[in-house]
Amino acid sequence: MADRILVRLSAGEPASASWLPLDARGTPSAAEEHGPIEALAAAARGRRVTLLVPGEEVLLTEAAVPTRSRQRLLKALPYVLEEQFADDVEGLHLALGASQAGGRTAVAVLARARLEAWLEALRSAGVSPEQAVPDVLALPIADGEWRVLLEGDRALVRSGAQAGFAADRENLRTLLRSALEEAGEALPKRVVVSGDGVDSVDETRAAVADLAEVAHDPEPTSGLTLFARGLTGRPAINLVQGQYDRQGSVGAWLRPWAIAAVLALLWLGLEVGLRLADYRRLEAAQEGLTKTIEETFRQALPEAQRMVNPRVQMERALAALRPASASGEGFISLLAGTGDVLRGVASARVLSIGFRSGQLDLDLEVPDLQALDGLKQKLQQQRGLEATIQSVTARDGRVQGRLQVGRARA
Repeated sequence: MADRILVRLSAGEPASASWLPLDARGTPSAAEEHGPIEALAAAARGRRVTLLVPGEEVLLTEAAVPTRSRQRLLKALPYVLEEQFADDVEGLHLALGASQAGGRTAVAVLARARLEAWLEALRSAGVSPEQAVPDVLALPIADGEWRVLLEGDRALVRSGAQAGFAADRENLRTLLRSALEEAGEALPKRVVVSGDGVDSVDETRAAVADLAEVAHDPEPTSGLTLFARGLTGRPAINLVQGQYDRQGSVGAWLRPWAIAAVLALLWLGLEVGLRLADYRRLEAAQEGLTKTIEETFRQALPEAQRMVNPRVQMERALAALRPASASGEGFISLLAGTGDVLRGVASARVLSIGFRSGQLDLDLEVPDLQALDGLKQKLQQQRGLEATIQSVTARDGRVQGRLQVGRARA
């Protein structure tokens, strides 16, 4: 296993960093250094790079999605977690952790722009991180304990293998107390504090009170040493996933051989390229079909609050509707015949559509009662249709009414 180097970019100084070389066992092999990224590049040569990301920039959460497919899980997560975010989910990067009990999966969420800025700052100097880990999840932790690090004006709390949070130091007491009260059966036996000596222990003890024992870590906590202890194994969640995985290292390796690589790929990859083009055409067609299904879904099932998988939801709804028609022709055939008439009446606005017992209920808004009656007559002129006015209400100079459309009796 190759040696590793642990890197932390300086806050407010993207062109400088701190780093600590580690041997293959994860033990520091040299003193911690601080300097410009160019100096880091020389120290990182031949080493695997792990970047520590500020915990304040990362939300650690979990979600339950009934699938074992990683690809399907990544597609479903934005819909499952969207209510937790104020920002557009398209601008967020979701990194998966390990599966947990109860079918839940740990997830780390951060802004794509922030992650890309950090990676670009390093890669522009020739440094390609293999791993990017929230610093909260780099704190050492043992069974039955939580870890707190007090570092200047900030506090880091690791409350599990894939859980934790960062906070302002002045808010630590409130947030830590709340987290402990919500832990339930996962309440730790003790909270281990790393930081500024006895004062840090007293500060944490005031927050923990009678919920858990508080102990001070006597090991050195300066700089990156403590984080190195927490990263001796595989990181709990590696943010370098998906489109960010190994991009920089592959690009740096290919750059000197760009011309030769392009020629080789053109010569060897013609068949692959043709197949890929076919795949993309099919994918575009699939996207078009999916969009059409979504539009139909919104029109046919306006009462549905969440649209996770429009195709499956629509098929289930149709399957539930079909048996309701005694003649064998159900919702779709009635909707098609009615739609032909409604398209020709620009003054009518459809408020809602319902279907039950083989009858289509249309809630409409029209200029006047004569327009509603005319629409009824046009529907009855459709072959095989029968229409009746169920209710009429005048409101704000217009008329709202309900038409019931069904199959004409023989």
